[in-house]
Amino acid sequence: MFAAVRIDRITSGDMRRYQEQRLSMGAAAATVNRHLGALGRMFILAIMEGWIQQKPHFQRLQEDDPRQGFMEHQQYLAIRQHLPAVYPDAIDFGYYSGWRKGEIAGLTWAMIDLQSGTVRSTAISQ
Repeated sequence: MFAAVRIDRITSGDMRRYQEQRLSMGAAAATVNRHLGALGRMFILAIMEGWIQQKPHFQRLQEDDPRQGFMEHQQYLAIRQHLPAVYPDAIDFGYYSGWRKGEIAGLTWAMIDLQSGTVRSTAISQ
């Protein structure tokens, strides 16, 4: 929404419309707040550079409570032992990396660098 808009042209109304648009697309309030937080930081930097005098005001959205229910290691091991043979590698990766099911399911070999022992959420340039 803001890709081709000069920073001195962005208004509080634009920020509210962005919030509404992202929420209607299914984004979580926390995600929208993080995106607008980055935009807010850009406003601060623009003020420091003298490009603008002030930043538009916007109200942060109410966020859900943080996720809870993380399991202890013994609980993880108890669950792991009852899984079919195709799942332990994926659950191990998720448990030790903190990645979510959807992130793990979307992994491709292009995201894995065996030489350095790293995995990225986007393809690694060769």
